[in-house]
Amino acid sequence: MIARARRRHVPARNFAPNAALMARNIKRGLVLATLTLGCAWALPTAAHHHAGAVGRVGTSSLSLFGPAGAGRYALAGPELRLALSYDFTFFGRALDGSARFERGDLGTAQLHLMTVATVLELPRGTLFGAALPVGVLSTSPPADSENAGRTASGLGDVQLWVGQRLAPLLKRSDSASAPRADLALRAGVSLPTGRYDPSAGLTVTDVVGGPDGSIDIITFDTRTTLGLDTFALMFGMEGALALSSRFALQTSHAVSIPLSQTRDGILWGPDVVGALLLAATILPEWLSLAAGPAYNSHFADSVPTDRDTAGADAGRARLGGRHDVGAAARLFGRLTPRLGYFIRANVPLWQWTGGVQLAETFSLGAALTYSFGS
Repeated sequence: MIARARRRHVPARNFAPNAALMARNIKRGLVLATLTLGCAWALPTAAHHHAGAVGRVGTSSLSLFGPAGAGRYALAGPELRLALSYDFTFFGRALDGSARFERGDLGTAQLHLMTVATVLELPRGTLFGAALPVGVLSTSPPADSENAGRTASGLGDVQLWVGQRLAPLLKRSDSASAPRADLALRAGVSLPTGRYDPSAGLTVTDVVGGPDGSIDIITFDTRTTLGLDTFALMFGMEGALALSSRFALQTSHAVSIPLSQTRDGILWGPDVVGALLLAATILPEWLSLAAGPAYNSHFADSVPTDRDTAGADAGRARLGGRHDVGAAARLFGRLTPRLGYFIRANVPLWQWTGGVQLAETFSLGAALTYSFGS
């Protein structure tokens, strides 16, 4: 017999120089990195969820989550920082597990994301931030497909968060030197303001033999959408440690936890992203380079496997998931005392998908930041 199963699965979705100079570079590195984090994880990450039989390509609730600051204990007064970032992510690999899927083609997808972000830092290191992404997501179906490509544009999911730098709170009253290390902790929420399209944009069919000799015909749909269609909690941290007058370690990690189902019954799994970078000052204040490993994981989604005659869920399953490990590189510095820049590139070197998914090939990003106040 032939058992026809349209199983549904879902894809995921910077500092260092001589005491005072090193301190300022540490601060700018963290500010630029976190003002563009997603700018760091597709920023990326911008951005995407992957999964088994219903895949999703689009912005992630982690696409921009920062920032923190480091390199001084406290501000003389409040400081407002604005950032404008652009990110491009190309999805061109059809994977099944860690191998390229050879029995079909999902086509390709391209995500262009512009994000406006703002952060207010108070004198004792308390942070308030918001980010508004706007995106264009275009898909190209396989060459043998009768379907036309499609383009969607609109808002992504707005993000609001609060955070705290620890160095200002731990300052000794008799200390006049800048801290060699700082850690910022953040918590926030992603709002379902982004455009969400429940219809499948890219489709491939596979035939799988069952243990009892039956055959399953499984349709894998990759959904192309700019929003999660649900609220999500976000938690993150950025850390910095000066190793010498020219070298520093930087690290950032974040997690997003969707809180409810989408309008078509999908409960997205959590996303976790992070990086550990070694930063080197090339031209003090003006140019620094950071590079190191980065990871991006989307855990399995809970999806309806069948519907009854009334359209209600008749069963659910946890499907899919995706894990990437790759290389990240950053160039950052300042153009004027208040105007900073940030350029990044991420390339996945090892990828695993739960089922057939359209996976990220590479992502690029750039940002400008401007500071007002102290």
